Amino acid sequence: MGNVEVSSWERWNPEHYLGEYYTGVVVPDEVEAIKFHIEVLRNIVGQPIVLEFGCGPTVHRALAAAPYVSKIHMADYLQRNLVEVRRWIDGNVGSHNWSHYARFILQCEGIVEPTEQQIAERMSMTRSRITQLSRADASERFPLGRSYKGYYPHVYSGFCADSATNDKKTWARYMRNIASHVAPGGSLMIGALRKCKFYRSGNYYFPSADIDEDDLRKVLKLDFLAESINIEVREFPQLKEEGYTSILLAHALKGK
Repeated sequence: MGNVEVSSWERWNPEHYLGEYYTGVVVPDEVEAIKFHIEVLRNIVGQPIVLEFGCGPTVHRALAAAPYVSKIHMADYLQRNLVEVRRWIDGNVGSHNWSHYARFILQCEGIVEPTEQQIAERMSMTRSRITQLSRADASERFPLGRSYKGYYPHVYSGFCADSATNDKKTWARYMRNIASHVAPGGSLMIGALRKCKFYRSGNYYFPSADIDEDDLRKVLKLDFLAESINIEVREFPQLKEEGYTSILLAHALKGK
Protein backbone atom coordinates (compact mmCIF):
# COMPACT_ATOMS: atom_id res chain seq x y z
CA MET A 1 0.00 0.00 0.00
CA GLY A 2 2.99 2.28 0.31
CA ASN A 3 3.26 4.91 3.00
CA VAL A 4 0.06 6.19 4.55
CA GLU A 5 -0.64 8.68 7.28
CA VAL A 6 -1.83 6.97 10.45
CA SER A 7 -4.77 8.76 12.05
CA SER A 8 -5.38 9.26 15.75
CA TRP A 9 -8.48 7.89 17.46
CA GLU A 10 -9.85 11.41 17.57
CA ARG A 11 -10.76 10.89 13.91
CA TRP A 12 -12.68 7.66 14.59
CA ASN A 13 -16.34 8.01 13.67
CA PRO A 14 -18.56 5.08 14.74
CA GLU A 15 -21.46 6.04 12.47
CA HIS A 16 -19.23 6.31 9.40
CA TYR A 17 -17.62 2.96 10.25
CA LEU A 18 -20.98 1.22 10.62
CA GLY A 19 -22.29 2.81 7.45
CA GLU A 20 -19.29 1.68 5.42
CA TYR A 21 -18.82 -1.89 6.67
CA TYR A 22 -22.01 -3.01 8.40
CA THR A 23 -24.85 -1.82 6.22
CA GLY A 24 -26.79 -3.96 3.75
CA VAL A 25 -24.61 -7.05 3.54
CA VAL A 26 -22.53 -9.24 5.85
CA VAL A 27 -18.93 -8.52 4.87
CA PRO A 28 -16.84 -11.59 3.91
CA ASP A 29 -14.38 -11.49 6.81
CA GLU A 30 -17.24 -11.25 9.30
CA VAL A 31 -18.95 -14.19 7.57
CA GLU A 32 -15.97 -16.36 8.47
CA ALA A 33 -15.45 -14.88 11.94
CA ILE A 34 -19.10 -15.40 12.89
CA LYS A 35 -19.11 -19.01 11.68
CA PHE A 36 -15.95 -19.71 13.67
CA HIS A 37 -17.33 -18.08 16.80
CA ILE A 38 -20.61 -19.99 16.65
CA GLU A 39 -18.70 -23.28 16.56
CA VAL A 40 -16.78 -22.19 19.66
CA LEU A 41 -19.96 -21.05 21.43
CA ARG A 42 -21.70 -24.38 20.76
CA ASN A 43 -19.08 -26.10 22.90
CA ILE A 44 -19.41 -23.78 25.91
CA VAL A 45 -20.75 -25.67 28.93
CA GLY A 46 -23.71 -24.11 30.72
CA GLN A 47 -24.76 -20.53 30.09
CA PRO A 48 -21.93 -18.43 31.51
CA ILE A 49 -21.36 -14.69 31.71
CA VAL A 50 -19.09 -13.76 28.80
CA LEU A 51 -17.04 -10.73 27.88
CA GLU A 52 -16.63 -9.14 24.48
CA PHE A 53 -13.51 -7.02 24.73
CA GLY A 54 -13.12 -4.35 22.06
CA CYS A 55 -16.69 -4.42 20.81
CA GLY A 56 -16.38 -1.15 18.90
CA PRO A 57 -19.82 0.23 17.92
CA THR A 58 -21.01 -3.24 16.86
CA VAL A 59 -23.36 -5.86 18.31
CA HIS A 60 -23.14 -8.68 15.77
CA ARG A 61 -20.90 -10.80 18.00
CA ALA A 62 -23.37 -10.38 20.84
CA LEU A 63 -26.14 -11.48 18.46
CA ALA A 64 -24.19 -14.68 17.84
CA ALA A 65 -23.48 -15.29 21.52
CA ALA A 66 -26.92 -14.57 22.98
CA PRO A 67 -28.46 -18.11 22.91
CA TYR A 68 -25.40 -19.69 24.54
CA VAL A 69 -24.84 -17.34 27.49
CA SER A 70 -26.67 -15.85 30.46
CA LYS A 71 -25.14 -12.37 30.34
CA ILE A 72 -22.89 -10.43 27.97
CA HIS A 73 -20.51 -7.78 29.22
CA MET A 74 -19.11 -5.52 26.50
CA ALA A 75 -16.05 -3.30 26.78
CA ASP A 76 -14.30 -0.81 24.55
CA TYR A 77 -11.67 1.92 24.78
CA LEU A 78 -13.79 4.58 23.06
CA GLN A 79 -16.79 5.88 24.94
CA ARG A 80 -18.44 6.96 21.68
CA ASN A 81 -18.44 3.33 20.53
CA LEU A 82 -20.23 2.32 23.72
CA VAL A 83 -22.73 5.15 23.21
CA GLU A 84 -23.55 3.69 19.80
CA VAL A 85 -24.10 0.23 21.33
CA ARG A 86 -26.31 1.74 24.05
CA ARG A 87 -28.43 3.48 21.41
CA TRP A 88 -29.12 0.10 19.82
CA ILE A 89 -29.86 -1.61 23.14
CA ASP A 90 -32.34 1.13 24.00
CA GLY A 91 -33.94 0.93 20.55
CA ASN A 92 -33.35 4.59 19.84
CA VAL A 93 -34.59 6.02 16.56
CA GLY A 94 -31.68 6.13 14.13
CA SER A 95 -29.62 3.43 15.83
CA HIS A 96 -27.89 1.02 13.49
CA ASN A 97 -29.96 -1.73 11.86
CA TRP A 98 -28.47 -5.16 12.64
CA SER A 99 -31.33 -7.27 11.25
CA HIS A 100 -29.27 -8.56 8.30
CA TYR A 101 -26.63 -9.86 10.72
CA ALA A 102 -29.31 -11.48 12.89
CA ARG A 103 -30.68 -13.16 9.76
CA PHE A 104 -27.26 -14.49 8.75
CA ILE A 105 -26.54 -15.78 12.27
CA LEU A 106 -29.85 -17.63 12.37
CA GLN A 107 -28.98 -19.18 9.00
CA CYS A 108 -25.64 -20.31 10.44
CA GLU A 109 -27.63 -22.02 13.19
CA GLY A 110 -29.64 -23.98 10.64
CA ILE A 111 -32.69 -21.81 9.99
CA VAL A 112 -32.71 -21.59 6.20
CA GLU A 113 -35.24 -18.76 5.88
CA PRO A 114 -35.54 -16.85 9.16
CA THR A 115 -38.83 -15.03 9.61
CA GLU A 116 -39.09 -11.41 10.65
CA GLN A 117 -40.40 -12.61 14.01
CA GLN A 118 -37.37 -14.87 14.55
CA ILE A 119 -35.05 -12.00 13.66
CA ALA A 120 -36.87 -9.68 16.06
CA GLU A 121 -36.75 -12.32 18.80
CA ARG A 122 -32.99 -12.74 18.41
CA MET A 123 -32.43 -9.01 18.65
CA SER A 124 -34.71 -8.78 21.70
CA MET A 125 -32.87 -11.67 23.36
CA THR A 126 -29.54 -10.01 22.69
CA ARG A 127 -30.67 -6.70 24.16
CA SER A 128 -31.73 -8.52 27.32
CA ARG A 129 -28.44 -10.43 27.56
CA ILE A 130 -26.21 -7.32 27.38
CA THR A 131 -26.09 -6.24 31.00
CA GLN A 132 -22.88 -4.25 31.22
CA LEU A 133 -21.05 -1.74 29.02
CA SER A 134 -17.64 -0.67 30.28
CA ARG A 135 -14.83 1.53 29.10
CA ALA A 136 -11.60 -0.48 29.20
CA ASP A 137 -7.99 0.20 28.27
CA ALA A 138 -5.98 -2.81 27.06
CA SER A 139 -2.76 -1.05 28.05
CA GLU A 140 -3.67 -1.57 31.71
CA ARG A 141 -2.65 -4.82 33.41
CA PHE A 142 -6.29 -5.60 34.23
CA PRO A 143 -8.29 -3.57 31.71
CA LEU A 144 -11.57 -4.03 33.60
CA GLY A 145 -9.98 -3.78 37.02
CA ARG A 146 -8.39 -6.33 39.34
CA SER A 147 -11.77 -7.54 40.59
CA TYR A 148 -12.37 -9.04 37.12
CA LYS A 149 -9.10 -10.99 37.05
CA GLY A 150 -9.90 -14.53 35.93
CA TYR A 151 -13.61 -13.74 36.02
CA TYR A 152 -15.02 -14.78 32.63
CA PRO A 153 -15.46 -18.39 31.41
CA HIS A 154 -15.33 -17.07 27.84
CA VAL A 155 -13.80 -13.92 26.37
CA TYR A 156 -14.09 -12.85 22.74
CA SER A 157 -11.87 -10.13 21.34
CA GLY A 158 -12.30 -9.46 17.65
CA PHE A 159 -9.89 -7.25 15.73
CA CYS A 160 -9.01 -5.33 18.87
CA ALA A 161 -5.46 -5.56 20.22
CA ASP A 162 -3.98 -5.92 16.74
CA SER A 163 -5.99 -2.92 15.52
CA ALA A 164 -4.92 -0.62 18.35
CA THR A 165 -1.17 -0.38 17.73
CA ASN A 166 1.48 -0.82 15.03
CA ASP A 167 4.00 -2.23 17.52
CA LYS A 168 4.17 -6.01 18.06
CA LYS A 169 5.51 -5.75 21.61
CA THR A 170 2.66 -3.44 22.54
CA TRP A 171 0.18 -5.78 20.84
CA ALA A 172 1.55 -8.73 22.84
CA ARG A 173 1.14 -6.77 26.08
CA TYR A 174 -2.42 -5.84 25.17
CA MET A 175 -3.20 -9.47 24.40
CA ARG A 176 -1.93 -10.68 27.75
CA ASN A 177 -3.82 -7.97 29.59
CA ILE A 178 -7.05 -9.00 27.86
CA ALA A 179 -6.27 -12.65 28.65
CA SER A 180 -6.03 -11.78 32.37
CA HIS A 181 -9.84 -11.73 32.49
CA VAL A 182 -10.24 -15.34 31.30
CA ALA A 183 -11.15 -17.70 34.15
CA PRO A 184 -9.10 -20.83 34.89
CA GLY A 185 -10.43 -23.51 32.56
CA GLY A 186 -12.04 -20.80 30.42
CA SER A 187 -11.57 -19.96 26.78
CA LEU A 188 -10.49 -17.06 24.60
CA MET A 189 -11.44 -16.47 21.00
CA ILE A 190 -9.51 -13.99 18.90
CA GLY A 191 -10.10 -12.44 15.50
CA ALA A 192 -7.20 -10.44 14.06
CA LEU A 193 -6.03 -8.86 10.83
CA ARG A 194 -3.14 -10.84 9.34
CA LYS A 195 -0.01 -9.20 7.97
CA CYS A 196 -1.66 -5.81 8.09
CA LYS A 197 0.10 -2.55 8.91
CA PHE A 198 -2.85 -0.21 8.38
CA TYR A 199 -6.57 -0.62 7.85
CA ARG A 200 -8.97 1.89 6.40
CA SER A 201 -12.13 3.43 7.79
CA GLY A 202 -13.58 6.14 5.60
CA ASN A 203 -10.79 8.43 4.44
CA TYR A 204 -8.51 7.57 7.33
CA TYR A 205 -6.07 4.79 8.10
CA PHE A 206 -5.56 3.31 11.56
CA PRO A 207 -2.63 1.22 12.85
CA SER A 208 -2.37 -2.55 12.83
CA ALA A 209 0.36 -4.69 14.40
CA ASP A 210 1.36 -6.68 11.27
CA ILE A 211 1.04 -10.04 13.04
CA ASP A 212 0.81 -13.53 11.61
CA GLU A 213 -0.16 -16.93 12.96
CA ASP A 214 3.29 -17.54 14.45
CA ASP A 215 3.13 -14.28 16.41
CA LEU A 216 -0.33 -15.15 17.68
CA ARG A 217 0.57 -18.69 18.72
CA LYS A 218 3.65 -17.45 20.57
CA VAL A 219 1.62 -15.00 22.63
CA LEU A 220 -1.25 -17.39 23.33
CA LYS A 221 1.15 -20.05 24.62
CA LEU A 222 2.13 -17.71 27.46
CA ASP A 223 -1.34 -17.90 29.05
CA PHE A 224 -3.13 -20.85 27.46
CA LEU A 225 -2.61 -24.58 27.02
CA ALA A 226 -0.39 -25.06 23.98
CA GLU A 227 -2.24 -28.20 22.87
CA SER A 228 -5.57 -26.36 22.94
CA ILE A 229 -4.58 -23.53 20.62
CA ASN A 230 -6.36 -23.59 17.27
CA ILE A 231 -5.45 -20.90 14.74
CA GLU A 232 -6.99 -20.70 11.28
CA VAL A 233 -6.30 -18.35 8.37
CA ARG A 234 -8.95 -16.99 6.04
CA GLU A 235 -7.92 -15.31 2.78
CA PHE A 236 -9.70 -12.29 1.26
CA PRO A 237 -7.69 -10.91 -1.68
CA GLN A 238 -10.65 -8.67 -2.56
CA LEU A 239 -10.07 -6.63 0.62
CA LYS A 240 -6.65 -5.34 -0.37
CA GLU A 241 -7.88 -1.75 -0.60
CA GLU A 242 -8.99 -1.96 3.03
CA GLY A 243 -5.39 -2.69 4.05
CA TYR A 244 -5.38 -6.47 4.46
CA THR A 245 -5.98 -9.68 2.51
CA SER A 246 -6.37 -12.24 5.30
CA ILE A 247 -7.47 -12.67 8.89
CA LEU A 248 -6.60 -14.92 11.81
CA LEU A 249 -9.22 -16.77 13.84
CA ALA A 250 -8.09 -18.45 17.05
CA HIS A 251 -9.41 -20.30 20.07
CA ALA A 252 -7.50 -21.37 23.16
CA LEU A 253 -8.20 -22.84 26.61
CA LYS A 254 -6.67 -21.69 29.88
CA GLY A 255 -5.39 -24.30 32.30
CA LYS A 256 -7.30 -24.98 35.50
